[in-house]
Amino acid sequence: MQIVVRNCLVHISSNAAGVLAGGDIECIHQMRVGLRRLRSALKIFDPLKPCPARMQAELAWLTAKLGEARDWDVLETSTIPSLSTRELDIPALTVLQQRVHREVLRKHHGASVALASARSTRLWLMLERWLDDSSGALMPSSEQHLTVLQDFALQHIRHFHKKLLERCVAMDAADVDSRHQVRIGAKRLRYAIDFFASYYPRKSADLFMATLADLQDTLGASNDTAVADRLLHWLAQRHPDLTEICAYIRGYMAATDDCRRLELGKQIRRFSALKKLRLRVA
Repeated sequence: MQIVVRNCLVHISSNAAGVLAGGDIECIHQMRVGLRRLRSALKIFDPLKPCPARMQAELAWLTAKLGEARDWDVLETSTIPSLSTRELDIPALTVLQQRVHREVLRKHHGASVALASARSTRLWLMLERWLDDSSGALMPSSEQHLTVLQDFALQHIRHFHKKLLERCVAMDAADVDSRHQVRIGAKRLRYAIDFFASYYPRKSADLFMATLADLQDTLGASNDTAVADRLLHWLAQRHPDLTEICAYIRGYMAATDDCRRLELGKQIRRFSALKKLRLRVA
């Protein structure tokens, strides 16, 4: 647990300078990923070392601040540039891009302020104290320790795999929330495999992870569309002069997402056909 959690903390801290400086899109994205990995790790180890509710809430708060910035980044740097401009009102598009960029700057500043705050400092101190409290626990012999860890890893990866397959079966491709639940399940499984990768044969683990990554990419693109739809709806309500172009872009993205659902179905079937990961033979 110490190794996994501290690996997540290195991932987070190595991107802190870019977030504090403001404007570094990749640092915001990577710090958010690091926080999600950390929260996933804490969930995995919760039966052995429960994470205090207050610490969970504070981690969720900081993740949300970075998530807001990331959502606007994707809209500005990915969603809007992917549009064909042939049928767009170019002057209106220019105004939209200016308004979006204004929100990007505001959300980046908000993420920087949150990370530099006393509240954030208290969070890291709380987390370090919690980790120190667990560092003196008695451990079994190295051989017993390996067996215990392997069983622990296998149990959790099989659990996350089973839950993801259940969500895939129950998924309504037309429902945003249903697809989002599958996406969450895919992330939890991928992080768990990443944490315990050394226990699995490289070849089978690589194939499993590559297939899972393809599924995540499609689910991620679908989620970006849903988020962009929400942000454009908010912009149209706030700026009536953008109503027409926002409506056009939202319709265009909805049509694109309809096509994406066909690919999503294929990827789910491909993933569901994979064999369960087995532990490496010693």
